[in-house]
Amino acid sequence: MAHARAIRREIAKRLARVSGHVDAIRKMLESDRECDEILQQMTAVIRAMEAARQSILEDHLENCIADAARAGRGEEAVDELRKTLKFAFR
Repeated sequence: MAHARAIRREIAKRLARVSGHVDAIRKMLESDRECDEILQQMTAVIRAMEAARQSILEDHLENCIADAARAGRGEEAVDELRKTLKFAFR
């Protein structure tokens, strides 16, 4: 579980930076900045969110799914993961 907590702390830091960038984008809009500048910042936010999602997914696979498989609940865990992935990547 310490590993999961470390990953979650790192994700929380990333999300705090993303939040700051989103606030900056809002200010850019209010100050009438150029569209290309705004779009670049929005793309950076999207990529940061995708990286955070990827980190959580990798941690989930390496820890939660593996633990469930060792405990004999692998099929159930994979089914839950399948549902989550359908939602997350549609």
